[in-house]
Amino acid sequence: MASIHVNEPIADDDSIDSSAEQIQSNQETPVYSTEQTSFSPRSNNKISSLLANPNARTLLIVIIIILLFIGYTAKNNKDKQKLEQQVASLQQPEQKQAVDDEAMKLKEEVGQFLELPADETPTVATVVDAEKVKGQAFFKNAQNGDKVLLFATSGKAILYRPTTKKIIEVAPINLGQTEGNAAPESTQESNNTTNQR
Repeated sequence: MASIHVNEPIADDDSIDSSAEQIQSNQETPVYSTEQTSFSPRSNNKISSLLANPNARTLLIVIIIILLFIGYTAKNNKDKQKLEQQVASLQQPEQKQAVDDEAMKLKEEVGQFLELPADETPTVATVVDAEKVKGQAFFKNAQNGDKVLLFATSGKAILYRPTTKKIIEVAPINLGQTEGNAAPESTQESNNTTNQR
């Protein structure tokens, strides 16, 4: 809004013309208020005095850097934990499924040649270094890549060669019992067979 103030009395035509020119020039250029916004002198002085003190300025900068570092570290730790959880959740089901699939496939293959427990899934191990286990009777004919199927409940161990689809060795296993405990059971069984005759 343009405000027009005419303070001069109108006397003659020249002054009317000049007043009209003033009105036109005032309408072309808007008049703005030049009020300045001022802050309270107290707050401005406190901030200025605080920033003027070099020790306070240094302390403020150090506090800001520490807060930024803490925020950055917290964010990185949170992101790292989230990624670790995602990776763990992705790996576990796939690995477990792959192991279970391999165990069932090997059980089917070996089951064509040998009667296996139907209600038990074997634990599968792979022979990686046959030379290290050659001293054990079960692994006497083992080769790298052979599979060991362990049926813990049934007490069977089977050495199987998938490349030739042959069973190499079958042995009983006794998990959870020491040899000292196993010996009396076999002696007791032989005594029972003697008493039955």
